[in-house]
Amino acid sequence: MARTDTRHRDGTNVFGEPGCDLDPLRTRHPAIAAELRLVGGRRSIARMHRGILPLPVLAVGPLAPRRQHHALAGAERMVEAARTAFDLMRFSLYFAALVLALAVATAAVGCGRSSPAPGPSPAPAPAGEAGSDGRARYEGRVIADLCTGAAWLDRADREEREQPERVLDALRLSPGMTVADVGAGTGYFTVRLARRVGKAGRVYATEISPEMLRLVDARVSRERLPNVQLELATATDARLPARCCDLVLLVDVYHELTDPPAVMGGIRRALKETGRLVLVEYRGEDAQLAIKPEHKMTLARLRSELEPMGFAFVESLEFLPDQRIAIFTRDDAIPR
Repeated sequence: MARTDTRHRDGTNVFGEPGCDLDPLRTRHPAIAAELRLVGGRRSIARMHRGILPLPVLAVGPLAPRRQHHALAGAERMVEAARTAFDLMRFSLYFAALVLALAVATAAVGCGRSSPAPGPSPAPAPAGEAGSDGRARYEGRVIADLCTGAAWLDRADREEREQPERVLDALRLSPGMTVADVGAGTGYFTVRLARRVGKAGRVYATEISPEMLRLVDARVSRERLPNVQLELATATDARLPARCCDLVLLVDVYHELTDPPAVMGGIRRALKETGRLVLVEYRGEDAQLAIKPEHKMTLARLRSELEPMGFAFVESLEFLPDQRIAIFTRDDAIPR
């Protein structure tokens, strides 16, 4: 017998089946509600009424129950899939933010800051050998890990603690000089050197890290300093021309060199007869300084390592809060 009566006031559906309340839909869509083949009872109606299931997926008219069931089931699967995708996206964003925060923290710690009370260092190993902890050593001291954290190199308090302009004032740079920034990092000192020596001078910015060298390039370009020449260094060669430099500057770099004699030998050859080598290093004598021991150098240690390499000590400037400025020349330098 054909079913033609599709409007029921007793709450049954269009096929006379009990248990489905059509009032919510009659209020908003009376024509549609009268023709719906309802599957799944009150829960499906409520979900559709809240807008979770779009109306078009529910068939209108005398469709077969199985087709109606499949349509609703497919819609529910689509909703659950969308929710799952959204949850995965939200988790991915949270995980990426966490990784970024850890990377910044690691950069700050790995480039020098230490725990409040560092433990005792292992007994020194002979020169050129690794200690019991497997870390490389030179003349018994641990060679510090290479600092590659741009956030640390451009930290907010660096100008206050390192006073770069005062350092360069003390070095008495003049226009037309050729200088080198070995281990230039992000170019923090490079651009300041370039402004000091002017258009008639030249700055060699050398870096072992290609990524850091790209940061220097970007910084120099932003500040429109055409007198800077970039050089990709190696672990054994700063890549400086012979007899070219009036001054070679290493800021917090020397203690990271894995082969000091090779690198410093090339730097010595790059100095002019009256050229100066300038090392800025954290004071190893200061036990209260919250810097890892391998990132600090005593003046006695600097002299004991550099003088056998052909350098002569000139003076140490001690006006910075945490660091010293140790100045050397070639041991065969012509007196000025």
